[in-house]
Amino acid sequence: MLNRAPALLLSCLLALVFSGTELALASGTTDAVTSSSSSTPMESSSSSTSAAVESSSSSTPLPFSTPSPAICGDGKVEYPETCDDGNVHNFDGCSSVCTIEAGWNCSRPANASASICNLIMVPQWTGLTLTSGATYTGMTNNLIISLFSNFPFRNGSNISIIGLNVTSTNENYTQQQITVLLPGISSQAMFWQSEGKLTIFVTEEVQVASFTIQVINPSYARQAIPLGAECTGCVSYDPSYSVINRALTEALAVKAFLPASCGDNKYGSGCKYTCSTQGGIISGYYCICNPGWFGLGCSQTLGVATQKQKVAVDPTREATIQGSGGLSVVLPAGAVDSSVVITVSVYNITNLNVEQGSSQNLEVAGSVVMFQPSGQRFNKYINITLPYDPSKIASGKEAFVFYYNQSALGDPWVRQVTQAYQNNSPPVLVAQINHFSMFVPLGATPLSTNTPGSSPSNSNPGSPSSNSPSPSPTLSAGSGSSVYGAGLLLTRMAVWAAVAAVVCVN
Repeated sequence: MLNRAPALLLSCLLALVFSGTELALASGTTDAVTSSSSSTPMESSSSSTSAAVESSSSSTPLPFSTPSPAICGDGKVEYPETCDDGNVHNFDGCSSVCTIEAGWNCSRPANASASICNLIMVPQWTGLTLTSGATYTGMTNNLIISLFSNFPFRNGSNISIIGLNVTSTNENYTQQQITVLLPGISSQAMFWQSEGKLTIFVTEEVQVASFTIQVINPSYARQAIPLGAECTGCVSYDPSYSVINRALTEALAVKAFLPASCGDNKYGSGCKYTCSTQGGIISGYYCICNPGWFGLGCSQTLGVATQKQKVAVDPTREATIQGSGGLSVVLPAGAVDSSVVITVSVYNITNLNVEQGSSQNLEVAGSVVMFQPSGQRFNKYINITLPYDPSKIASGKEAFVFYYNQSALGDPWVRQVTQAYQNNSPPVLVAQINHFSMFVPLGATPLSTNTPGSSPSNSNPGSPSSNSPSPSPTLSAGSGSSVYGAGLLLTRMAVWAAVAAVVCVN
């Protein structure tokens, strides 16, 4: 036993030394986490050591330097660039932000710094959409036409829409004035009525042509007919191409009016509604509104839009349309199956009558917002944000987004589930919708949450009826690792203390 005493004494002393060292380190780490100003002599010593280490590390130069950011257009491919052809032009294979454009291949040959891009696709039309504002025979019709391609149109070229078997409203049938809502297409177009062909003129490089044209529907009913597009010399990067497709889509179906079920311009169940002779035409039990007219009996007009936004939507990407005064529309990726041009128009109608045909005692609290193509349905819900005026809503009522159901014979205003942000500047209403129509902020009595099928009221618990959503609290990235390090050191300290106790006792 006496021979083992020196070894036992040495083991005990070593264990205590290691335990003290870990204790000092743990104490210093804990001080760093808690920022405590008090200290014991051991903690003071460890704090000095820790400070010395920090001072030493802060004065040590970094082993690497921060690389300078890549410059698009300098002919050098640097991360995160996928190409750099020495310019910042689009439609040449390498975009203005130095990413490879769809349908192109870019590479760097040996001993060359700039990218060389080659076309790997055939220029073609990728879509044609046509929305009719009126689908009955002989009616004035506002057509919204959108043409899509996988190539940029060459400045100065002509593109023709073919298959338009309609009549021009212009007395000069060889030339039709059109309204263009996207840049790149001249507002003057040529319409050959006998050929059903409308030719537009390109003024800058774009890949979408979208415009409206007012025509008169045929006087006879017909099924949808093929529509197409053609051009020669319209491809910006290769004018030798002719791009022709005479059957891109089928549209322009026209229905015949049904005999009126009531007399004296009456319509609806029980023949209790009157159809405006100027704004609508009766078909069966319905009053069909002419373009620009709406409301019960087609008795109200939209007037002139105070603002209008138009965006071409790629089905693979999220799209946002931002208007003034807080107006916005957000479409998630996948909301539509194919490319479509979305139009948002705002109308300030001072005499908007929301009482006609309604039993809900509604109050107008904002402008009318028209989303087109009207009737467009989405695969996913989209978010619309509409500005409104809370001062126009009487006590006991709340603000909701409503849409106008033109085909309803009674109660045409349909309430949407709505969140109100009254303290925003300006105050806005947010609603999720799955189709396009005419929407307006209205004040209404909240529905009881106990009523089956009722929409949630804005005053539901958790609804942000008066304030914007608060940002989620954030946790410092370093705080978790500091606490974890302190805990690890304390654990190791306890292990060494246990070892010391066992050795000394034995």
